[in-house]
Formats: sequence, structure tokens, C-alpha cells
Amino acid sequence: MLTKLFTAGQIRQIDAETIRRQGLESHQLMERAGFALFKAMLPYWQPEKRVLVLAGPGNNGGDGLVIARLLHERDYPVAVRVVRYTERESPDFALNMARLRELGVESGDFDGTLPAADVYVDALFGTGLNRPATGVSAGAIAALNASGKPVLSVDIPSGLYADRLNAPEDPVVEATRVYTIQFPKISFFYDENLRYVPAYQTVDIGLDAAAMNEMDSDTYLISGWRDWMPARPANAAKWDFGHAVLVGGSRGKAGSIRFAAKAALRIGAGWVTAHVPEGLVDILQTADPEIMVASGRESGFLVEFPWPDPRNAYGIGPGLGTDEKTAEAMKSFLAKAEKPVVVDADGLNIMAQHPRMLEMLPAGSILTPHAGEWERLAGSWENTPGKWEKARVFAQKHNIVLVLKGHYTVVTDGRQIRINPTGNAALAKAGSGDVLTGMITGLLAQGVPPVDAASAAVNMHGQVADEWVRSQNVFALTPQDLIKGLAYVGNALLCNVRV
Repeated sequence: MLTKLFTAGQIRQIDAETIRRQGLESHQLMERAGFALFKAMLPYWQPEKRVLVLAGPGNNGGDGLVIARLLHERDYPVAVRVVRYTERESPDFALNMARLRELGVESGDFDGTLPAADVYVDALFGTGLNRPATGVSAGAIAALNASGKPVLSVDIPSGLYADRLNAPEDPVVEATRVYTIQFPKISFFYDENLRYVPAYQTVDIGLDAAAMNEMDSDTYLISGWRDWMPARPANAAKWDFGHAVLVGGSRGKAGSIRFAAKAALRIGAGWVTAHVPEGLVDILQTADPEIMVASGRESGFLVEFPWPDPRNAYGIGPGLGTDEKTAEAMKSFLAKAEKPVVVDADGLNIMAQHPRMLEMLPAGSILTPHAGEWERLAGSWENTPGKWEKARVFAQKHNIVLVLKGHYTVVTDGRQIRINPTGNAALAKAGSGDVLTGMITGLLAQGVPPVDAASAAVNMHGQVADEWVRSQNVFALTPQDLIKGLAYVGNALLCNVRV
């Protein structure tokens, strides 16, 4: 499942189309937004806690004023300070300011000193900001950041651009939580902005669905995995779900290939074979008898790969090692391969040492590098937008799918950028990527298209980790826990059973 993400200009157009198509006045849409935001922020509203709304004179500030009025009407202690970075007020801000004054809500202009409060609502700037905050607005942002209290940002942290990177010195609110309207903003997923957006919550205000559907976008949020999972009819047999072959392993790295193979089986592949050095056969047969094992001649590392059968899906790299004989075997395999393959770990390291292998990849093949592997493959980048663009161009050039693993893993086929929001630091452990490789390979075996197989796998992989940390600590997750979690994530895979 994918959710479109939009630029600041597109968001303005969607707002305008919503007002036109739904027959609204602009202040009515603001009322709807303010009420939805107020409800979403309920966990922070307590009778004994004073709230201060810091509002700019534009429409983002107007949303903040609606929140202040709703708090006052329910007897919560609230006050407003207006940060007048311009003398002009938007009409809807002025309307809501007049309503507050009629109700006697405490209000005034921000004079450089932030009144004491228990919770601050940041409503200075919205997505229309196109230059750094300066003067009184920069002072207000600095005061919020120094407050030591929860700061709830309306739609976007004030000072942050919606679809491009800020300069490091730009004043930006470091929100406790961002309540973003209708969809997250593209900039939320830049590594550089994690300090400003440590957590966000999407607030549905009923923007026009048709207007959003009609708006073009090449950037998406991966917002679920169920739609990509193959159906499992009641009369299904193992051959309906394909054969996944995981190629890898070397002396001391039996675990990597074992995790990948087990994950392929757990995600639904009909049957799974691990192709490993001869010395690892007994280990895998004993540990996981449900996985078939094939072997090469050498005991400690692979010197030959299986013949690529187009009926199978292949995942290459976990624990593989980078011996030159292994590299030659991989090159020979790719020269004969006809269908997409998944390449990870040492498979990527071999490719970095032998760049011509990139030209041998079958169309639609999936590479899954972490940051270090990606830099070895493609060179350095300056920032997150640059990294994404490099990935898009690389994927398009080689007609492949790239999975750039990170805090927000990105999947691209050269046309779309798909951002995955699931996952957490519990995954920062050796073996987590091997599990992901097996999951993607298992989905390929079941006939899921490459870019969708990658998208579903990264989303589910991250969701297992998210569900883990709700009941366990962030330090303890192991690859085996991840594999077990695939049986339970999202109330199990039974969602697509057809009876």
C-alpha cells in the first residue's frame, strides 16, 4: 500500500481544490483542521497543565488559534502569543483571533520572552515557508527549543521546509511530536531532520481524495504490506508459492545464510534451498531440517553457484565472503541468470570490487545495500536528497530496484521513491539484513513484482521490530526473534487467505 507525498506547491493546490470541490469557505476547512488537531493532541491536555499556543499571523497560526479556542471552551488553561514576523494577517487568522478575543482568551504579542507553560503548541509557520526564519520568529523558535517542555508542532515544525533541505544554521523547532495534516511531508524523512521530527502523527482533515489521487507524485510512503501479499487459496500446494534459493555462507558465517533461508520460508515460499559450502551442510540440516541444503565442493567458501533455473528466485550474499574464486562463481551465475535476483552483503561487496557485474544483472534485480555498501557501489553523496537522487539514477541506469537501508529505508526502481516509515534501532544488529534478504527472495519466489516485493518486505520487517519494542526493550531483538515475529506481525499472514 502506498500513500502519495507532495511538495509544498502541490499541498496548496490540494487545499484549494478541497475548498472548491467540497463547497467550503476557507475558514471552515481551518475549523475542521483545528478540531482534528485538537483531538489528536488529547493525550497532552490535562486540567492542571497550562498550554501556550505560539502562533504566526498566517493560516498555520490560524489552526493554532482554533486549538486554543477549543481548549478554552473545555476549561483547559490556555494562552496565546502571536509572533508578528509580518504586519499582514491572513483573513482566517484574523477571524479566529477575533473569536478568541470575544471569549476573553488571554492573548498578546510575543515580545521575546516565552511565558511559562507546561505544553507549547508551535503554530508559527506552515508548509509555505520558503526562506529561513529570522528576527522575532527566530527568537521564538530558539525560546521553544530552550523551554525543556513538550512542543507540539502543527503540521510541520516551524522553520522546516516541506520538500527541500534546510541549511544547518537555519532556526527550526525541535518538536516533541509533529501533528501533520493528511500526510507527512517529504522532508520528515531526511536523516538531517530527525532532530526536528523525532515522531509524527498523521491527522486526517478530509482533504479531497480525488484531488490527491489526480495530483502527480513520484514520492510515496510505504503505508502497509498486506496488499502485496499473495493470496493463499484453501486448495493451495507448495509449488503454487515457488522455490527460493539462498546462496551464501562461509566458514564462521553459517548464521547469515540460515537466517535468510528461514525468513524466506517464514514469509511463505513453497520450499527453500540454502546453497552453501560443503562444510556448512550438517550445521544447516541439523538446525533447520525444513530447509533443503545443496553444497559446493569447498568446505569453507563457495567456488560454484547453482545453475540459475528461471522457475526459482535467488538471493545471493549473506555470509558469502569475498574470495576471488567466489567472485568468479558469482560472475558465471549472473552471466546465465534470466530472472531478477536479490543481492546483499558480500554479494554487493563483490560487485563493488567488480563493477562490470552490474551490467550483468537481470532486469528487475534487487540490491539491498546499507550506507557503507552503497558508498562502495556508487560513491559518496552530500545529503539525503542527493542520496535519493543518486539511487534513482543508478536504479534507472541499471534497470534494477535499490533498497537503501537506514532509519527510513528507501526503495526505488528509478521511477518512484518509496519511503518506509517502520522500524527502529532494535534492528541495528548483525543478521537483521540477512532476514530482509530472505523475505524479499521469498516474495519473489511467490511471484510478487520486484519493487513490490522489496516494499512489502521492508515494511513488514520494520513492523516486526516496532511491535517488539512495545513489549520488549530495544536492545534485545535478535534475527531469530525477527523471523519468529513474521508469524504474528499484523495478526499474522492469514489476512489474505481465500476460503
